[in-house]
Amino acid sequence: RAGFARMGHWFDRAMGGVLVALGIKLALTEVR
Repeated sequence: RAGFARMGHWFDRAMGGVLVALGIKLALTEVR
């Protein structure tokens, strides 16, 4: 259970980073 919860935590962080990266990429594209 603890290992699974830890993986979920890292998964959430990874997904958050991906969403932020996509948002920045879209923002830069819109500026151009």
